[in-house]
Amino acid sequence: MKTKDTLRTISLAIASILLIASCSKQDGAIENVTPQGDAISFAVKAVSASEATTRATGEINNISNLQSNSFGVFASYTGLHKYSDSNVSSDFIYNEEVSYDPVEGWTYSPVRYWPNGEGEDAALPHYVSFFAYAPYNSPCISDVSNAHETGDPWITYKLAADVANQEDLLYAMQLDQTKQAIGDCVTFEFQHALACVGDRVTISMSDELETALGTNTLKLTDVSIDYTLTAKAKLVLWNNGTANWLPILSENATVVRSVSLLSGGDEEITTTSPWEMVGQGVFYIPLTVGDNIQKAEVHISYDVYDENDTKVDTLSTSGTVTLKLSDYADAYKAGKQLDIDIILKNLN
Repeated sequence: MKTKDTLRTISLAIASILLIASCSKQDGAIENVTPQGDAISFAVKAVSASEATTRATGEINNISNLQSNSFGVFASYTGLHKYSDSNVSSDFIYNEEVSYDPVEGWTYSPVRYWPNGEGEDAALPHYVSFFAYAPYNSPCISDVSNAHETGDPWITYKLAADVANQEDLLYAMQLDQTKQAIGDCVTFEFQHALACVGDRVTISMSDELETALGTNTLKLTDVSIDYTLTAKAKLVLWNNGTANWLPILSENATVVRSVSLLSGGDEEITTTSPWEMVGQGVFYIPLTVGDNIQKAEVHISYDVYDENDTKVDTLSTSGTVTLKLSDYADAYKAGKQLDIDIILKNLN
């Protein structure tokens, strides 16, 4: 993911006989290229990476991650006219799985072939536009457009029922491609369709609170977050440079997903030594449906101890901080990563 912000609050190849197309192309280099004839082959040049050093569970942030999965491809054949001038359907290649083989590269079956075009020496080319998404075998993808359905191809993405099983979502396209020379591939550069919140959570205290504590110490015991997030949406694979999300107006618009970051802890914090948890981010769809707010409710409990390390029950407490994602810049941009930074300022 390329951009990052912080939620802040002060509060508590092809061998035609084998019918396999193969091509491996990464970061500008072509490897394991064995296409023959006029078969269509695929390559992956890039996967946009996260700016952070940590990753949410399930994130695909490089080509190696993608190779361990697979991606799906749709293709629309529009003849002599380009995609934007045509009534399109994705029946030329329909939701075909493209998987990675260390020897053959990116393969699929059955192989499809380039249209020849028209006129002398095919001076009038025929056009094919390609759309891809990953991962292919994702339980979070509940539906796809029909092969003969007119319009841009799309997929439906639903948040996983359990954050531990969440999955990333990537997309790519190549419009108006024509018959290529042997050895060339349709090359995808995948982008992130989702955003991520809470990959880094920090809790610190204000100078005011540290002064109020005096010789006492404050120790966090429990930290958890309940996220209210858009439950599902339609990702249209044609895009204008950013993820093209559309709402689905059925059933519940939002769901709650919960993450426990600290339970029964004994974590002392000061103004200069905050508590931090990384790598527990939650994917969300960067789209608000109607007036349904996407938010994070952060539940915090702490105990206060005196200089004899005796718990001061009257100062120990718990509370909840509610953060609306829409209050923060670019929160609904695909690829965005939102950290959570909470500053404690008051005793009871």
